Amino acid sequence: MVKFQVRRWSERPRMLVFMLGVMLPAAALIAVGVWHLRTIQREKSIEAVIQREYQQVLAIAEKRIDARAYEIAEEASSKFPIPCRQPAPAPWKPEPPISASSPLPRMPKSPA
Repeated sequence: MVKFQVRRWSERPRMLVFMLGVMLPAAALIAVGVWHLRTIQREKSIEAVIQREYQQVLAIAEKRIDARAYEIAEEASSKFPIPCRQPAPAPWKPEPPISASSPLPRMPKSPA
């Protein structure tokens, strides 16, 4: 009969294989995490550039809208007649208080 020699692992090689089996996936996770963070940073910088460009586009559009609104307002104001300049009415002056010697109280005059 032929006996096959079964190789038994000693403690040291078994521990090395176990450590390799744990350390390789952990190192891979760390590497993937670092790569992901770098891509996020790039995406944020790209997003910031897009945001700045969008703000510039909004500012240009706002200037165009303001210019158009002034044009429309000027057109509308040119269609209305110009009011004639009249002197401003004199400010109303209150009458002196009623004296005790007057027989009837007087009604104050309306300001007009």
